[in-house]
Amino acid sequence: MLTHLFLNRLLWAVAGLLALGAAATGILRMEIYDGVVAPRLVPGAYSQDLLSLGAGLGLLYLAYAAGPQRTKHQIVALGLLGYLFYAYGIYVIERTYNGLYLLYMAVFALSFWALATAGASLDRANPSVSLPRAVRITSARVPFFSP
Repeated sequence: MLTHLFLNRLLWAVAGLLALGAAATGILRMEIYDGVVAPRLVPGAYSQDLLSLGAGLGLLYLAYAAGPQRTKHQIVALGLLGYLFYAYGIYVIERTYNGLYLLYMAVFALSFWALATAGASLDRANPSVSLPRAVRITSARVPFFSP
């Protein structure tokens, strides 16, 4: 699926390590959110850190285990990068200024460029995937008709 797999795996590993650092700090030092996140939203920040910790660990594993013939691994890694892009994009765009802000920006930017690199290194020589008829029908987009 992806050409230049070494570069992609390297980006996954670095993004995973950075996310691990940010998430672990947020989990171990909850006071980092004091004065930055409303007290009623701190449980959400904590749960996001837990999920990001899992995503970082998953990316590290996939950076190690993904191979040219393991397309499912590559797809899961791209999904985890998309999650990190969204999750840390919330912190970056909403300007969550704390001691980890630069780390949030690094995870956000690196996950974006890892996704862009993956898109640029897709193997276009592979044949297109054909889906079973039932899947195509149930996932078909119904056009919007205005009255």
